[in-house]
Amino acid sequence: YLARFNKESLQVRDLEPSFAVTALLSGLKKTQFKFSLMKKNSANMEELLKRAEKYINAEEAMNTIKIKALADSGKVIPKGLHRVEEKRERKKRIPKCWWPR
Repeated sequence: YLARFNKESLQVRDLEPSFAVTALLSGLKKTQFKFSLMKKNSANMEELLKRAEKYINAEEAMNTIKIKALADSGKVIPKGLHRVEEKRERKKRIPKCWWPR
């Protein structure tokens, strides 16, 4: 969602940064991720994307810990946790800066 939003917002001429932040947040599902981003107002998209990246990194680290704990205990690893690395590769393709310089 972040990558697509970023790509589409670059097509909008004279887009106010505050409006872009509001539009991005309103398009997110009601999850802990959205709640985390809404706790502190972001001044611009660059700041919001940095915070989103930190959240994603923390979530992936927690999933890695869960996978290791499950593997060590001999339990079956849920299918969704196997895709952590795939998600990481897709996230790397997200441009670092929203606003063209």
